[in-house]
Amino acid sequence: MIRPQPSHRPVWLNLSLLAVICSALTLASCGKSSSGGGTASAANAGASSKATQTYVFVSNNTAQYWKVAEAGVEQAGRDLRVNASVQMPANANSVDQKNIIQAQIARGINGIAISPNDPANQTDLLNSVASQMPLVTVDSDAPQSNRACYVGTDNHELGMKVGKLIEQVLPNGGTIMMFIGRTDAQNAHDRIQGIKDELKGSKIQILGIKTDEADQAKAKSNAQDTIARYPNIGCLVGLYSYDGPAIVSAVQSAGKAGKLPIVCTDAAQGTLDAIKQGYIKATVAQQPFMMGYRSIEILNRLANKEPVNIPADKQFKIPSIVITKDTVGKFEATRKQRMAGQALVKPLGRPAAAGGGA
Repeated sequence: MIRPQPSHRPVWLNLSLLAVICSALTLASCGKSSSGGGTASAANAGASSKATQTYVFVSNNTAQYWKVAEAGVEQAGRDLRVNASVQMPANANSVDQKNIIQAQIARGINGIAISPNDPANQTDLLNSVASQMPLVTVDSDAPQSNRACYVGTDNHELGMKVGKLIEQVLPNGGTIMMFIGRTDAQNAHDRIQGIKDELKGSKIQILGIKTDEADQAKAKSNAQDTIARYPNIGCLVGLYSYDGPAIVSAVQSAGKAGKLPIVCTDAAQGTLDAIKQGYIKATVAQQPFMMGYRSIEILNRLANKEPVNIPADKQFKIPSIVITKDTVGKFEATRKQRMAGQALVKPLGRPAAAGGGA
């Protein structure tokens, strides 16, 4: 048997060769790790860099009411792990809303919820949005548009609840004046009609409707003018969130606080305080927190092509609540919890079968 001959290379050369071999093995090992790990890292990077879906909620003005809706939007964003924010137009008009919408679409969002200021004249804009991404209307509807659904109060029903409160305040009849931001918004139209339908056949006379274009100073002056012109008016009725506090301020200025009945809608803090003081008899409050939350939840499901329970009439209704002196404390406690981000919201139910309805 031939035995291998010992190497006569110098020791330093053997050590150098050994170092080269080890270096090559290390590089190979690193390359393999980099190749395998790189694939994993790429996958992880792909997963982490995958764009988080983004949804925008566009209000119709800057009233405190929308701050409550904003809390709902933000909690939905946290719960669903999406980006969700609220944009409020500086002026309560369709031009500002259009500018906001166009800017948000340009940055590549995945869906929009909007409370249209002038639905009849915004239909083309809304249809354009709906052709590009999921669109829902909130608080005020645009029924002639291609929005996926409306999320909010049944405003005709809310108006009828207000009408019942007016009847309680004026059991023997009397005169009323209504105050609202604008009459061309769908929610305004429905509330006014609900009041008219409830008061039909009663001895209560509607003197008129005063609009303020979401200008709170004008809302107060409208109430002051009414008190001066109709000193024997029976009840003042505020139909937007800021109208209650504005009317109270006007009544206080006239020295009639607690003497001239006020009925209103929504739950601005000034309204709740006035109920506790006895200046406002009652209000019919919406649930803007739930409107904000549900609108983002629905947009997210639509964007992800997940099943969602949209009723056949495309009206996803959130109940309104009558608040009186007896119930105002409980309402405030619930709202405080929601504003602090501590509300537990039950997820929307899913259709029993594909294509299921309500």
